[in-house]
Amino acid sequence: ADKILSNFGMDVLDALSGTCTLWVMGRKPLLHVMADTCVAFSVVTLHAIMLMCQALVLAVVFNSKRNGLLALLIANNFVEIKGAVFKRWDVERIRSLTWMDAVERFHL
Repeated sequence: ADKILSNFGMDVLDALSGTCTLWVMGRKPLLHVMADTCVAFSVVTLHAIMLMCQALVLAVVFNSKRNGLLALLIANNFVEIKGAVFKRWDVERIRSLTWMDAVERFHL
């Protein structure tokens, strides 16, 4: 969901930039600029809320005494981790790979 919102947000901001440029040239009315600004604000706010929720979940995973959420994160990334397991890496290297992957997924 993060990558989708990120890409959509970039497209919306590009559209807003183009609309502002056309408004300055006198080719678009102010109403179009205001509409694009509202859409851009909504998308950026939604993306920020989603990133904060991901950070909250990651903080709970790291600070939890139980390993249920960590197991869920690992299970969701099992395909990537499976390739590393069969290369005969030691346990510490696989553990660090798992942590790096979890952090990468949450963009911290």
